[in-house]
Amino acid sequence: MKRTVFLLLSFLFSFAAIPHVFAQELAEEEQPQIETVPSSNFGLALGLKANTTGFGGEVIAQVHPRIHLRLGMTYFNYNIDMKPYEEFVKGTGTVKTGAVNLLANFHFGRVFFLSAGGIYNLMDVNINGVSAKSVYVGSIEVQPEDVGNVDLSIKPAWKVAPYAGLGIGRAISKDHMVSFAFELGASYFNTMKADLKTTGMLKPTSSAEQVDRLNENLSWINLYPIMSFQLSFRIL
Repeated sequence: MKRTVFLLLSFLFSFAAIPHVFAQELAEEEQPQIETVPSSNFGLALGLKANTTGFGGEVIAQVHPRIHLRLGMTYFNYNIDMKPYEEFVKGTGTVKTGAVNLLANFHFGRVFFLSAGGIYNLMDVNINGVSAKSVYVGSIEVQPEDVGNVDLSIKPAWKVAPYAGLGIGRAISKDHMVSFAFELGASYFNTMKADLKTTGMLKPTSSAEQVDRLNENLSWINLYPIMSFQLSFRIL
């Protein structure tokens, strides 16, 4: 809960800062300024970012004033709260998100850009559980370990997936040390793929037919929306 509140507050703070940052950039365009970083075709920057795949950073290279190359990584790990189900199931659940990205930005305006490239998806949902108490079949008591264990893993079908987005701001500033960028995009990974393994009395539930049916129910999930905030510091 604390992580969720912290992430939400960070996003709200970033939204509040956007109008001020871009108003300042537009004002600088109209009035002569003393450049703090020499303007050139090549530049290099380090960025910190928070997005819907996690938290991380990037190395940004400007190969042309309108073209930026970005290599970065994000990661986030969340433990699923199993307490509401502990009366029936003992187990653990984790949700891992993250990505390694190789992207290119093309600026078609002073602060607007298109972004495209590929990401290596680190998403993995895993749930493992066993019955919290014995189960009676007629008058026969079956111990939890004999009822069976459930191990469910859900991952994207494509680990390497295309990405496209639209942004405002700059991953690397033209003339200054610090820059800010906000981006909305999506990655297409074909579908989510489930791997289900069970033991004991539950073993029939992980038959090939049941797993196929589970994957059919997940087949509509093929896009991962990505909203990203980035703060960059030019070093060259």
